[in-house]
Amino acid sequence: MDIHETAAWIDGLFDGEMSLHEAKREEGYPTILATFETEEQISLCSTMGFNEVDTGLESGGLDVRCEFFTITEASQSDAMHVVDATVQTLVQANGTLHAQPDTIIPGIGLAVLPEHLTVCHGLFVAPEVWGPSVPQFIEEDRWTLMLELLLITEDEFNYAVTYGARDLLDELEKTGVNLLDWQR
Repeated sequence: MDIHETAAWIDGLFDGEMSLHEAKREEGYPTILATFETEEQISLCSTMGFNEVDTGLESGGLDVRCEFFTITEASQSDAMHVVDATVQTLVQANGTLHAQPDTIIPGIGLAVLPEHLTVCHGLFVAPEVWGPSVPQFIEEDRWTLMLELLLITEDEFNYAVTYGARDLLDELEKTGVNLLDWQR
């Protein structure tokens, strides 16, 4: 899937008008980000072309790749910084940190988010915004799926490390934590 096919695929997944942005930094992986103007007071940012990055996964002879997104009540700029920082971390991990559900990305928010935002770690989950189905694009040699990047606090991170990501998500749902609130 080339960048134009990726753009068309991602644009069809989310409501609102899509805008493309190139992450501004002097070095590192050249990240293209898609943001969406939504009617709600939320920010949505997705990778665009991250499916070119091999994070070391395969299934049935196919390379498994992803595009990922985050949704927040924080600013679009904050969402873009977190997504780009996650891309850079995964690229630098060179296949040792997998882009798959339940993967924790330690410290991803510490360097890129303002101090008033209390989330500081990333957690990949299977997205539920489309119900039980996860959008996917299957090619001859590659299987690309969408992932959601949640941001979690230090206490939530410690809980996930102790009890597992699944137990953390169950506990957060049970207690009604607003995962879009990055100041929680």
